[in-house]
Parts: sequence; structure tokens; C-alpha cells
Amino acid sequence: MKRRDLLRHLLDHGCRFVREGGRHSWWENPAANKRSSIPRHTEVNDYLAKKKAAFQERDERVRQIRQSLEPQVAGAKTRLTAVSPHFTVGSPMHFRLELVNSGPTALHYTDLGVRYKSLTVRHESREAVEFKPQPLQIMVQRATLAAGATVVLAEQIDINRGHEIVRPGKYTVQFDSRDLQIGQPIPLQEFGRFGENIPLAMGSLLAATNVFPSNVIEIEVHPSR
Repeated sequence: MKRRDLLRHLLDHGCRFVREGGRHSWWENPAANKRSSIPRHTEVNDYLAKKKAAFQERDERVRQIRQSLEPQVAGAKTRLTAVSPHFTVGSPMHFRLELVNSGPTALHYTDLGVRYKSLTVRHESREAVEFKPQPLQIMVQRATLAAGATVVLAEQIDINRGHEIVRPGKYTVQFDSRDLQIGQPIPLQEFGRFGENIPLAMGSLLAATNVFPSNVIEIEVHPSR
């Protein structure tokens, strides 16, 4: 393959030139946040060129899917509610976490075990309260949430389990959404000649890049009696 043909292909797929290296030219795909080197020979190895083209096409497909997800995820939010009527050092401190779909279309989501993970807890000094995770077997759950519907992701998350809340005072609590993915289910497909489709070939969920942190709740923790 001629080098100019490969460069034209890269330009057509949203890539741009970055800089010249010792033996190669560096190009990047801003949408995929990836860079690759291109030899400066007039003739480029055909296998290498086809491999680069296959990965570029994969990245463009991923970009288009994530772009199409934007209207769907715009109506998604997480809602955190305090369940315990009061909070005391050494006692359970329960919160309920919900996923709300206020958009016009259904949402596909993956729950990576939010009920077993930590909420973000900060003292009024803004100091984060240390979380010590415990060994657990977590089952990943995938589901669909209808338009206008709400689902409870966790009925009771006890922030006193794993956190060391030993000081009375005011705290803030929030779900940071690390263990929740919203995206597009990908049907099973071939790996591709160069393995370019391996991340998509297992019929998984292609997650949007958006994050869905919950509202922040302020609580006051009282001394133990």
C-alpha cells in the first residue's frame, strides 16, 4: 500500500498528524484518544496498513455508538436517600440508591455490585473517610430500565460497614457511579482478522463515557450513647 493512501484513509477517519519522529510520523485519533506511528517509507507493509485500518474502523464504530448514546443517557441520574432516621457512631447508617430514567427511551445498564461497594463519605473538613473493602463475591447484573421508570440498585447501603466513622460531626455522603455503567448491548461477533473486535466480541455492554454521580447528602453523626 502506498503511504499516501494510508494517510488519506487516516484523514477520512478523523485522524490528524501530530509530529515527526526518528523513523516514523505520529498520528492520533482524538475521538478514541489513541496514537500510532506510521513508517515514512513510500511503500507501507500491506499487513500493517490493513491492521491499522481495521483498528481505526473499530474505533470509529465505538465513537459512533457512544455518540448515539448521548440522548439516552442525558435522562439518567442516580438518587441517594438516607434511610436511617438518625446517625450514631458505631451504629448502622443506611442509604438507598436508585437509578432514574427520565428520558424518552429505555436504558441498558450494568450493575457491577454497587450495593457491596463504598459510597464516598467526607468529614465536614472535606477529609475523605477511609474505606476498607472486604473480600466479597459480587455478581454482575445487566438489565433494562424503561423510559420514565426508576429501579432500586441498593435498598440499604451501610456506610459504617467498611468506613471508620468514629468522630461525631457533620459528613457528606455521595455515590460516585464508578460501579454503574449505562450503554449499548453489543451482539456476539467475530474477533476480526487482527483481533480488533475482541473488546466487542463477547456480547458485552459498550458503556458510555458519562458518569452519573448522585446527589450529595449532609448528615450529622452523634456520639454513641
